[in-house]
Amino acid sequence: TEVGCEWITRNPDKTKIRMAYCEEPDVEASCAQTCGLCTCEDDDDFMFDLINIPGEQRGCSWIIKNEDKTETRQGKYCDDVGEYCPSACGLCF
Repeated sequence: TEVGCEWITRNPDKTKIRMAYCEEPDVEASCAQTCGLCTCEDDDDFMFDLINIPGEQRGCSWIIKNEDKTETRQGKYCDDVGEYCPSACGLCF
């Protein structure tokens, strides 16, 4: 069963035990804020390659630059760049 990041801290009596899940790489990357690992600031120096345009690179701010395309771009790139672009990827709560 999959649960969201909020599950880790939903029950205060179980939070300490559930924080152990934060040691798993997938949970750590997806739930950085919940796990206390995220400053919620994008890395201004980080650049990533565009999937559809070989050789073209963009920074985190490009993900949210066009509001109409934000959700699509987050879906396309944030699994790979979320660690560097937590704010742009909507990973900070």
